[in-house]
Amino acid sequence: GRLDGVQLWTVLPDEHRRREASFQHLPEVPSIEESGGIIRVFSGALGSAQSPAEHFSDLVGADLQVHKHAALNLPLERAYEHAVLVLAGECDLEGQALDQRVLYYLGTQRSELPLRSATGARVLLIGGPPFPETILMWWNFVARTPDEIREAREDWEAHRRFGGVPAYKGPRLPAPELLKLAQPNPVS
Repeated sequence: GRLDGVQLWTVLPDEHRRREASFQHLPEVPSIEESGGIIRVFSGALGSAQSPAEHFSDLVGADLQVHKHAALNLPLERAYEHAVLVLAGECDLEGQALDQRVLYYLGTQRSELPLRSATGARVLLIGGPPFPETILMWWNFVARTPDEIREAREDWEAHRRFGGVPAYKGPRLPAPELLKLAQPNPVS
């Protein structure tokens, strides 16, 4: 069958970013059943559900299932930035239809997330406090400076620092050529 997934990368605060890479398997995550849908919290906390996943900053990650002909209204932490991504089905937020495969940034100061669906939907919710450090993202790497990005690319190509996926039998993906890299923009 077909397997759908979303890969999320969490930027670690400076005091934790040099830690050894790790993977944590959670066979089950806490869920909350509401009349309008099911909330599965895979990271951080939402309402009364707290994920057992290890994390190094405040955040929230939830898989939301909105039932057919239903509304699901979630409490949100006002100090957090939030974003939603419709994974399947149709869904609207405050009467505005949301397209699939578009990440909608919701900003801060939002205390609730009122979702509604006529046909049923699956929605990803992510959020956390605005990140206090300037970061730079390029391909699969997150760093603070262009030099750190260059070093990460070199380490990737030399098979240093980044582990492999033992069950994967194909060739390792090569990192694209690094032609030009701008200094991070503190406003972005």
